[in-house]
Amino acid sequence: MKINITSISIIGLGYVGLPSAVVLADNGFKVFGVDINKNLVNNLKNGSFESDEPELENLIKKSLKSARFTISTEIVSTDAYLICVPTPCTDAKKADLSFLFKAIDSISSKIKNNCLIIIESTIPIGTTEICKKKLLNSRKDLDPKKIFFSHCPERVLPGNAIYEIINNDRIIGGIDEDSILYSDYIYKRFSKGNIFHTSSKVAEMVKLSENTYRDVNIALANQLGLIAEEAQINLNEVVSLANKHPRVNIHKSGIGVGGHCIPIDPYFLLSNYKFDKNLIMKARELNIFIESITLSKIINFIESNICDHIQNIYLYGLSYKPNINDFRESPSLRIIDKLINNIKDRCIHAIDPFLEKEYEKSNIKFKKSIDNLNNSILIILVRHKSIEEIIEKKDEFKNLKLLDLS
Repeated sequence: MKINITSISIIGLGYVGLPSAVVLADNGFKVFGVDINKNLVNNLKNGSFESDEPELENLIKKSLKSARFTISTEIVSTDAYLICVPTPCTDAKKADLSFLFKAIDSISSKIKNNCLIIIESTIPIGTTEICKKKLLNSRKDLDPKKIFFSHCPERVLPGNAIYEIINNDRIIGGIDEDSILYSDYIYKRFSKGNIFHTSSKVAEMVKLSENTYRDVNIALANQLGLIAEEAQINLNEVVSLANKHPRVNIHKSGIGVGGHCIPIDPYFLLSNYKFDKNLIMKARELNIFIESITLSKIINFIESNICDHIQNIYLYGLSYKPNINDFRESPSLRIIDKLINNIKDRCIHAIDPFLEKEYEKSNIKFKKSIDNLNNSILIILVRHKSIEEIIEKKDEFKNLKLLDLS
């Protein structure tokens, strides 16, 4: 089969779509980046876009200068479409596929025979097939055998996106063999990792399983943490020694589970399936419960140490994990929201160097830096690098009360 793909549209220029777009442009494709966010599109066009992703800004400038990367809010006709739109979780714990379906609707009028559609967004099992049916229902003139669909799940760590897009192993899950071959043509152009071929359903379940694995194992670590606390045992020592076993890798316990993937994908995995005994849901419940335990620890620590000479209460680290500017599904933010209702007569400072702007919410001031740690309470929720120096010098501050939950 002769494959000739020269132009690709990237639908959704977020954490995955934008770095994917510039990587594809840097590898010879003519790339059209599309996003409904007009401010983002304008910022990218006029060069005012800033990112903490290594190499991203340079690749954006390079690809725009070479004219291999065009940015717009409008869909154009291309040989392939890479869909990287959000798939959030609803209040009913189901996948909100409205952005994905809107993307399919938006490209339907531009599609032609021998066109490839790749979905990188995280989706429930069977969604790729649904998307193909949805597209063909709106375009009866197309030949179903000449419209190719694949699910190629993203495996991007925020803060290291460019490297991981290029170097991580990838999975191509095609609706059929031709879909796999068309998708393989694109990924082989830039990927240095291994590329594995499978069906779209298997690829969908693989992605959901990867993050569910992590959620379940974090739940185990959190359960061990509760036991160790009751038994007055140092959990870090337990984990360090247990992990010396060649087949044991216990995760780190924490204040909860955040990010767009790990706390959401288990619901997507289970969305169409019901079981009387459900380890995955029990793990989810435990990881949610840990946030309540963390809140209680914070309240007890503040109440035990508050006195007239304490001037400030700082809660440090608001992103969902260290050293990134990603606040999606952050347990820190959920905990702080609940803290507002529990401690009303004190001014609390929520600190994170990655905040885009400073603001106030009820009695909490959200700021980028700490003013003065003398006569203060400092509670560390997420351990960014910038807090390390403060921890090392903690004894130099007058009347500093420190609780490290990171």
